[in-house]
Amino acid sequence: MFATDHPIVDLRVLRYPQIWAGSLLAFSVGATLYGGIVIFPQYVQGALGFTATLSGELIFVRAAFIAVGAPLVVAPLDQRQGRHALFAAHRFSFWSGSRNSGSPG
Repeated sequence: MFATDHPIVDLRVLRYPQIWAGSLLAFSVGATLYGGIVIFPQYVQGALGFTATLSGELIFVRAAFIAVGAPLVVAPLDQRQGRHALFAAHRFSFWSGSRNSGSPG
C-alpha cells in the first residue's frame, strides 16, 4: 500500500550507520534549537511568570554565550579530535538548558 518503485525520499538509505547517525543528530539539533527559541520563552512566561522583557533577556544571555563559545568549539574542528568538541558542546547545551529554571528576580 505504501510501497512504490521510485519514492521521493528513499528511506532505505537509513540502513547505513553514518546516515542514520547524521539524521539523528540533525533531528536532535533541530529540536534543541526549536525548544530554545520558541518553547522556552513561552514556558518561562507562562509557568514561571517572567515578563516578555525578562524572557528576551534570558534568550539574549544564552545567545551571547553561544556567540562567545562558538569559536572555541569551531577552532578544534580543523584537528582530528573536533568531533569530541562538538559532542561536548552539544551536551553542554542540554545541561545549560536544564539549569535555566527558577523564579524571576
